[in-house]
Amino acid sequence: MLVELQEQHSEVNVIYVDIYEIMVSILTHPSSLGFTKTNVACCGAGGKYNYRPQVFCGDYERGSRPRKEPGKYVFWDEWHISQVASKQIAKRMIPKILKALTCAPS
Repeated sequence: MLVELQEQHSEVNVIYVDIYEIMVSILTHPSSLGFTKTNVACCGAGGKYNYRPQVFCGDYERGSRPRKEPGKYVFWDEWHISQVASKQIAKRMIPKILKALTCAPS
């Protein structure tokens, strides 16, 4: 698929970075990055995983509030990774992207 995309758009440089691999690394070694909560949402409505499917993050009337120390959580809510986890992914992606970049004169 990437080869086809590159062939269709030869004027651009298509770069693929495997963020699944990066995420597995974060979840496998969370404490080395300062995370203490890997399977609990920072913002949720309680329960084992701080998650109730019918209550979205920030629904204060239904008890959904962010927890203290959001930087300790890999997941912000049931759908999204936290800002700190996003930064860790970006830190690992950027060198791979820069290494793959090629600039040719037009």
